[in-house]
Amino acid sequence: MKPSLDDLSLSASLEDYLEAILVLSREKKAVRVRDIALKLNVSMSSVNGALKRLTEQKLARHERYEYVELTPEGALIAQKILDRHNLLLHFLSDILHVPVEQAEKESCAIEHHLSQETIDRILDFIFFIDVCPKGVESWKNIYEKCLQGECTDDNCSLRKLRPEGRHIKVSGKEIPLTLKHIKPGFSVKVKKITAKGNLRKRLLDMGFSPGILMYLQRVAPLGDPIEVKVRGFNLSLRKNEADFIEVELV
Repeated sequence: MKPSLDDLSLSASLEDYLEAILVLSREKKAVRVRDIALKLNVSMSSVNGALKRLTEQKLARHERYEYVELTPEGALIAQKILDRHNLLLHFLSDILHVPVEQAEKESCAIEHHLSQETIDRILDFIFFIDVCPKGVESWKNIYEKCLQGECTDDNCSLRKLRPEGRHIKVSGKEIPLTLKHIKPGFSVKVKKITAKGNLRKRLLDMGFSPGILMYLQRVAPLGDPIEVKVRGFNLSLRKNEADFIEVELV
C-alpha cells in the first residue's frame, strides 16, 4: 500500500526536509547536509537532527559525512508533499491572484495542515473552473474581470459593495448590510436605523428614514467621511455613523 500523508506522524518540519531533499536531488548530482541547510536556512546541526529522525523512519539514508538520499518510500512521500505545495501555489497565485512571493510563502505555511480530502477538493475546483464553460467565457475569466474591476454587469451585487461588505455572511449567519459597505456610484434604500438616542434622532432628522433612496457619491481614502445624496441634498457622514444605517441593494 502506498504511504499516505494523513496516516503518517511527520511534523511540518520533517515534511519540509523531505521536500527539500527531493528538490535538491533534481538540481544536484549529490545532496549534502550543507545544501539542505542553505535551502531551508537552518543550521547544519538541525539538518543532522532531522536526518537522524528520517533515517529512523526509513525515509532517508545518511551516514556521517556522506551524501543524503531518500529511500523509495521517502521519495514517494516527498513527491506527494511537493505536489501538494505546487497545487496550493498554483491555486493561490494563478487562480486567486495572490502575489507570487506571498503565495509561495503561504503555500508553504498551509500545505502541512490540509487533509488529502481537502487537497482533492481544491484539485476538483481548479479542474472545474478551467473546463466548465459559462457562455462565451469561462468562470475563471469572469472572476479575473471582477478582480480587475472590468465587469460590465450593472445588476451584480458584488460591484456595489466595498471590500469589507464582501463577507456579510459568515458561517451561515448574515451580518446586516450597512451604508459603510457600499461603493461610491450606487444607490441603495434605507432599511433600518439601528442607532439609539441622540444619534438616531440626528440621522432621522437628516433624512435617513426607512424606505428612502440615497446615492453614495464619494468615500474618502480612509473611509471617512462618506458623502451621500438624499432627497436632493448632499450629506456627509462618519464611517461609524454609516454603520447604523442598514440598507438594501436596489
